[in-house]
Amino acid sequence: MEHEMLFRGKRTDNGEWVEGWFFKHLGKSYILPLEAEESEHTYFFDYMVEVDPSTVGRYTGLTDKNDKKIFQGDVLIDRNVTIWEDYVKPDGSKWSRSTDKKVDEIGVVKYQQKGARFLCDGIRGFWWMYVEKLEVIGNIHDNPELLETTP
Repeated sequence: MEHEMLFRGKRTDNGEWVEGWFFKHLGKSYILPLEAEESEHTYFFDYMVEVDPSTVGRYTGLTDKNDKKIFQGDVLIDRNVTIWEDYVKPDGSKWSRSTDKKVDEIGVVKYQQKGARFLCDGIRGFWWMYVEKLEVIGNIHDNPELLETTP
């Protein structure tokens, strides 16, 4: 069963990632893991896992080329992107053409409140319709060094 409002966060007790429903209670952040849904036990507080609120990211509803779920905070790569060069004609008009140069573009998935949509900063010409080309290579919490290579 797919969950549109699925979240991911790092547990405060052991630093492992957990997926489920996010909520706050008495000033703390929790995720109720998906496994609780299948339990016969109806007291869900037994399943609550406290998470670091700075690591919580919402599921985009999309998967990468390896069928891995894409969450807010994930680092994506688009491999072998063609570089375009811009030219200015003598009359001042501009045009672009593709080159033989290829690069890997890295971006971070972000959630934009206005318009309630996900964006990927760092990948030029990024469109969710081409998500099958992209690959999750980490996230901003576990792999901050990936952002050092972002152009």
